[in-house]
Amino acid sequence: MNKPKLFLLVIVVFFAFSCNNSNQSVENETVVEENIDARIIDKSEDLFPEFELPKSTHLIKSTVENTITVESGSEIFVPDNAFVNSEGNAITGEVTIKYKEIRTPSDIIIEDIDMTFDSAGVTYSFQTAGMFELTASANNEEVFLKDGKNIKVSYVSNRGGDYNFYHYDKKWNYQGISDDNLPLNVVDDKKSAVTPLKPVKVDPNNDLIIDIKTGHKHISELKLYHKLIWKYAGDKNNDEIVKLLSAKIYNPDLKKSNKKGHYIFSFTNKKVMHQLLVAPAFTPKTYKKALKKYDKFVAENTRLVKVKRNINVTELGLMNYDRLYHRRDAIFVNADFVIKKPSGEKEQVQGLPLFHITGDDDIIVRVKEKQNLYFASAMSNKLIAIMPNKKVAIINNQNFANFIDGAEKGQALTFELIELNELINSPEDLNKIISSL
Repeated sequence: MNKPKLFLLVIVVFFAFSCNNSNQSVENETVVEENIDARIIDKSEDLFPEFELPKSTHLIKSTVENTITVESGSEIFVPDNAFVNSEGNAITGEVTIKYKEIRTPSDIIIEDIDMTFDSAGVTYSFQTAGMFELTASANNEEVFLKDGKNIKVSYVSNRGGDYNFYHYDKKWNYQGISDDNLPLNVVDDKKSAVTPLKPVKVDPNNDLIIDIKTGHKHISELKLYHKLIWKYAGDKNNDEIVKLLSAKIYNPDLKKSNKKGHYIFSFTNKKVMHQLLVAPAFTPKTYKKALKKYDKFVAENTRLVKVKRNINVTELGLMNYDRLYHRRDAIFVNADFVIKKPSGEKEQVQGLPLFHITGDDDIIVRVKEKQNLYFASAMSNKLIAIMPNKKVAIINNQNFANFIDGAEKGQALTFELIELNELINSPEDLNKIISSL
């Protein structure tokens, strides 16, 4: 199709298929799975050896089925005769089950868990929907799951969508996909809010742009946006569309189609009804604002959604629900880090544990003193360094935004963290500071 550069027509546009096309097939999205190597940064020492996250302990009879419900609402279903000792002998007495959940950025930092993977020499990160640790013992000796037995864990998470499931044994081992097929708190009004359509930036070299005068606020997934433009998304030649819309039109209307992100513009021209397939887009300037609105909406509403993630555990230990974090608007910069002391003096970050917290506080990456830092300016971004004196140095979201203002891919940037006076005497202290950033 011959497509001119940015072409503007003044007209009202709306995309809606006619009744005869209501059963028209819609292209399915293709999801490409990628094999990746996950690693955890080696722990030379515990960052907070005096801190211990809450862990529930449950004494069960090993010869009968058991259901354990923990404070969060997560459930653990243990089959009968499921355990053996290190020599492979069946356990017939009582078994102690210990269970710990790792949910918040402070939890992950205290446990010193940094989910990353490498590709072509570049470090990427995972987005977590929650972690848990499950262990078992009998007579103070570790026990294991018998071959053919598994423990079903129904984990309460506030992250919707599909995540991969990993078991950690010196490296993260892929276990399968976890679906959020059991939603909870469905009566929550905010949960039923319609998720806005994710903004798309206009391509001035290829998109045929039409100035649509018909409003879009009656379309639920577009209500969030004020300024958007429309591009033709059908199969007709651009010249045909230009000619068609050059004549006076009547009864313009805009409706949803059966294809996600596309709409039908219908109108009458010379007493003939026409329908064109169109899609919304944003100029570079309005795209940034629209994306921030979209990300804010998703972050606020995702927190309210609770789902149960069912998984069959075949090995005991540390487990994680996660998925690859990647955004088209994210960039890498060559980052360096310094700490500004209360005295005003500045010093290089040398050997201190440094964490980048981004996304909806569900992406926590332990960064090196100098490395490619991966971020999207539209997302929340925070930095926190763990000091040896029970203190931390931080960059909050607003200051991070100031440092990266106008940053380009590959640019060298120095981030200045501020040392705080507050002491970290408990996990709650660390969580309070991170939540305030």
